[in-house]
Amino acid sequence: MPDSSGSSLSGPGAITGKWRGALESGAGMERQRTVRVVNEQGMHARPCHAVVSKAQPFRSDLRIRFGGRVVNGKSILELMTLGASQGAELELTAKGEDAEALLEEIGRLFEGGFGEIGD
Repeated sequence: MPDSSGSSLSGPGAITGKWRGALESGAGMERQRTVRVVNEQGMHARPCHAVVSKAQPFRSDLRIRFGGRVVNGKSILELMTLGASQGAELELTAKGEDAEALLEEIGRLFEGGFGEIGD
């Protein structure tokens, strides 16, 4: 079923939206993307570490929203406090010159279930 951005949720690691809200600013682009946690254990230490490790080399800021809270996506401690379990949808917002590439990389982690999905 298409979401409000016109994309469909399909497959276990579906990214639930196209690029939303590309805004130009002095600090570069701001991009948003919604992802679903598909791995059975949710966002425990290993997936949180994977997100932070992938995000660190990028210049853009990464914010992750879940359950009314917004945390720094480059902080493992903040990310773990979200307590996002399997099935949770997280809204990712990246702002900066490489925002689009950052969200692509993080999106791939979620799509692949952080390597925790059995074949």
